[in-house]
Amino acid sequence: MRYDRRYRGVQGGGEALLRNPYIALPFVVANFAVSALLYSISELGIKPEAEAGMIGVSLLVFGLSIALSGIAQGVGVRMGVEIVERGRSSLATGMKVLERQAAQLVLASAAVSVLVLLGLMLVVIPGIIAGFLLMFTITALVIEELPAFRALKRSYDVVLENTGDALLYGLILVVLNLLAGITSRLFQGVDVLYLLVPPLVDALVMGVVTIAGVLFFLEAKRSAQASAEG
Repeated sequence: MRYDRRYRGVQGGGEALLRNPYIALPFVVANFAVSALLYSISELGIKPEAEAGMIGVSLLVFGLSIALSGIAQGVGVRMGVEIVERGRSSLATGMKVLERQAAQLVLASAAVSVLVLLGLMLVVIPGIIAGFLLMFTITALVIEELPAFRALKRSYDVVLENTGDALLYGLILVVLNLLAGITSRLFQGVDVLYLLVPPLVDALVMGVVTIAGVLFFLEAKRSAQASAEG
């Protein structure tokens, strides 16, 4: 697949985001939807007295987060592919992925989230490993139009085939998320800004991460094809 060589790695993801800020929009919508729900629960008196009610509310928030995350990532990846190929994209292009893959995006996001959560609950390390091996699940699902569970396997294979580069990519993502977390904490306690800044910062980071992930995946495919042909 031919793609714009201006964009390489995480730095390329940042450059592409500056040229195509709309790629952050799906993540902005998802983040604010979850934030609005959490705000409603904490500030508007939605306080289930029964333990079962509290568990139900927690599961609702968790489920909504998973579903919106999968959909936002899918839209972002679709936009990212077009940005890499043509240098620009639009939200309308990204939304097309929902016509055929919306359910698979939610299922894949749920599968990854559950596997990582179970791993973290065991001894923490298995959860980190699961997150590392499955970090290209949504990317594989959208680019190769795979069903959810085949996308899990595809991410696993790509990471194992490119372990060194994947470790560097994963480390950079951790650093970006830490910086986003630190930036968000600077606004803790500042009424309106604390509700607005963290979701926006997270969305910008996810925009960079998404394009960088598309670049990584496409380059891994190109390298694998070149090796097979050689």
